[in-house]
Amino acid sequence: MKSIRQFDWSKISYVAKGTLVGVLAGLIISLFRVGIELTLTFVRDVYRFLNDEPIWIIGWIVVMLITALIVALLIRDEPDIKGSGIQDVEGQLHGMIQLK
Repeated sequence: MKSIRQFDWSKISYVAKGTLVGVLAGLIISLFRVGIELTLTFVRDVYRFLNDEPIWIIGWIVVMLITALIVALLIRDEPDIKGSGIQDVEGQLHGMIQLK
């Protein structure tokens, strides 16, 4: 019984926490991938529809312009959200960029 009491349970805790983080990250990434697939399917269906009903292209252009306006407003208010972020990480590692 002495060996069980002396066992370092903190290592088990770290393994459990690591497993939980891995499962959550995997779930989030899987949902992201499913979202990408659904979006691609939706866009393909929209283009097929627009091919059959070309008058609706005007509506599609309006939707895309509104989307572009929203993205432009988001970038204006928070310029650090554009791009992949790799350059920011590299700049921060080299001490050239200080992120807020």
